[in-house]
Amino acid sequence: MDVKVRQATADDARAIAEAHVRAWQVAYRGMIPATHLDELDVDERTAQWRQNLTDSAPPNGTPSPTNLVAEVGGHVVGFACVGVWRHERDNDELGELWAMYVHPDHWGTGAGYALMGATFDLFRSGSIQTAYLWVLEENELARRFYERQGWGCNDITQQDPIGDTEVTERRYSILL
Repeated sequence: MDVKVRQATADDARAIAEAHVRAWQVAYRGMIPATHLDELDVDERTAQWRQNLTDSAPPNGTPSPTNLVAEVGGHVVGFACVGVWRHERDNDELGELWAMYVHPDHWGTGAGYALMGATFDLFRSGSIQTAYLWVLEENELARRFYERQGWGCNDITQQDPIGDTEVTERRYSILL
């Protein structure tokens, strides 16, 4: 399949929200409480994405990420958020893949690989030398995907509250 990657616009908010919610509901089933996953709302997430894509900077002062979308047949099927490493904002040689999700109906189509390639291009164009990402420790499918792309698992973890539970995230890094 032919996958096109481009910068996201506010018009993509609904498709991004659908990919985001559906990917969470499928990928995280059994890792995050089902009640939390079942309560995810595409309309609510659409509003959040529309705001994210129109605001000049997030409210916490972190520079806005670049939001990319992957299209297959002219339809947005996934997205990636790429920005500075949020833990050391003053170091412009460190980047972060803040999020990457592909709608489950399009897993295996090459959309994730295309988004990752565009992510690496963005890092390199911004003189990023090292990049990081966080992934749920239990998410073996995502961890294998990242490892195939050259990301290395670190021994650093963090706890992240999701719904009424805490999940463990593991940090990955890559030298560019």
